[in-house]
Amino acid sequence: MAKEKIMKEYVDLYDNFRNKTGKVIERRDIVPKGLFRLIIHVLIFDKKGRLLIQKRTKSKRSWPDKWDLTVSGAVSSGETSQISASRELFEELGIKYDFSNSYPNISINTGFRIDDVYIIKNKDINLKN
Repeated sequence: MAKEKIMKEYVDLYDNFRNKTGKVIERRDIVPKGLFRLIIHVLIFDKKGRLLIQKRTKSKRSWPDKWDLTVSGAVSSGETSQISASRELFEELGIKYDFSNSYPNISINTGFRIDDVYIIKNKDINLKN
């Protein structure tokens, strides 16, 4: 049986003012102290105000088999937060949405991450399935 080749994913590193430092690390590497990686979250609310959530797979390295926001993911090296939000939303749920003219509704700096949160409200999305 042939071993599956796993592609390495890389992320850009930012300073605390959200400026790219020019440094890149592998996604699974520890972020050096004083630097940040960029993460996106997309929250979709239907017209009744219900939030679409999804359950993480059992194979996820962090928080396996737990409930999560609509979409979350690391911003790949060379991407903007907006491009990543569009890509992740399509990859995870098959929903096309253009964030190119959007700013995050919320941006939070933590110990080693900058989390950008995009909120989509009042869309005709069936949350029963």
